[in-house]
Amino acid sequence: MARLDDGILAALLLTSPLAGDGPPPLKAREFWALVDEVGDLALLLADVPADRPDAERLRALRGRGTAVACAVEDAERQGITLLSALDPRYTARLRAGLGAQAPPVLHTVGPLALLDQPAVAIVAGSGTDGPDGGTELVDRARATAAEAVAEGRAVLTGGFATAVDAAATTAAIDAGGPVVGLLSHPLTTHLHTPEVRRAVHGGRLCLVTPFRPDAPWSPVAEAGRAAVAAALAERTVTLSTRAPTLLDDVPPDDPPP
Repeated sequence: MARLDDGILAALLLTSPLAGDGPPPLKAREFWALVDEVGDLALLLADVPADRPDAERLRALRGRGTAVACAVEDAERQGITLLSALDPRYTARLRAGLGAQAPPVLHTVGPLALLDQPAVAIVAGSGTDGPDGGTELVDRARATAAEAVAEGRAVLTGGFATAVDAAATTAAIDAGGPVVGLLSHPLTTHLHTPEVRRAVHGGRLCLVTPFRPDAPWSPVAEAGRAAVAAALAERTVTLSTRAPTLLDDVPPDDPPP
């Protein structure tokens, strides 16, 4: 593991979920509140003032140095990068779009520069037919992804979670464009997939999750993923098979009575 900047190291000690037992890592709001209060988190590596109400918790988290170092090294052996919110490679879009809800750490595989590219998010709407959206949505996902690449945009998907996600991801890669796969299911399930490895090594795919790399899917995780996607994307294309309604023709600034 390369030596980390003291501020980044402090941030990982305080926020990483990978270090096993001990007090719970700081959540997003707690982390950003601490950053606003302290400024340079590296100061906490030397001393945590005893009069702080959270002093005991911060000291315990600060003391996870060996455990966090081992977790980072294990992740790196799998090709996973732990990206602290204080790392200059962390995209400013998340902090700007989510404020104090911006994830304090991301787990990523692939080129981090893709996170800063203007992106079109492709999602299946609530009116889809079945969990995988059916043939029509799969075809539309492929076409939409190819159009986004032709416009010079990255494509933001859920990775390979559903048939729609997989179709958009694969179509964008085949078109030579960059893809950000933002996951709410385990990142580790993709690490040895040949298609993923080729796209990552070719610089065309970055997989990212704000959750533990082995965390299972949950409705809470999906809601968190959707919030991060909205902050990263320049625009979102929602694919749906539902029939149009009268409300679809109402201009946004002219709501129905």
